[in-house]
Amino acid sequence: MWTRFAAGPFGGPQYARAVAFPSARSVRPAYEVIFTASASNMTHVVVDAVSGNVLYRQSLTANDAFGDGASTARTTPATSNPGGLVFLYYPGAPASPSQVVKPFTGNATASPAGWLNPPVNGVFTTQGNNADDHENWQGTRPEPNPFRPTSANGRFLFTFVNNWGNTNCAANSYQQDVSQATTGSPVSPTCSCGRPSPARSSPRAWTVTTTWRSSSTSTPTA
Repeated sequence: MWTRFAAGPFGGPQYARAVAFPSARSVRPAYEVIFTASASNMTHVVVDAVSGNVLYRQSLTANDAFGDGASTARTTPATSNPGGLVFLYYPGAPASPSQVVKPFTGNATASPAGWLNPPVNGVFTTQGNNADDHENWQGTRPEPNPFRPTSANGRFLFTFVNNWGNTNCAANSYQQDVSQATTGSPVSPTCSCGRPSPARSSPRAWTVTTTWRSSSTSTPTA
């Protein structure tokens, strides 16, 4: 559960929660923090709860520019109404959310062409100027030849049905929800045997890799 703190002298509200942080030899009690210094400076950091040492730090902002004049950013959307069924997962989100349809149009100023790249061979996928979402069963970086869901019209409306749970942990059944999970990762599915899906990871419930690419700045949703 995230705790929200007032912005104070900084550029936005701060978020923190208690976590268990795995290291090479042990698991450390820690605090995970989303620190917003300003609208263009956000950091994801994990601090050891005992020593105060920083265990992990990752900037959540980046800036790109076309400085040589040779390249021109795309300003026309690749499709008119892109979107997908997603689970809301961010600090303060509902504890047991249902899927909702969210647009993939992006901010009109930061992403005038939307979030999706133009179609390849007539189909769109979850790859664009802001992010590259794909499955990552092994938790490796980079994942060789990862799966990405596809759509002919840029609408990724895959209903999550929790095949892993409904089949009582049948082998490979979790793969039947890979398009749903990649479009908008849900909380970790479990079945009556009590085991989480093999596709589970942290902080994302499914092993789905998102690579942020653009100059956009936002609080991570997963």
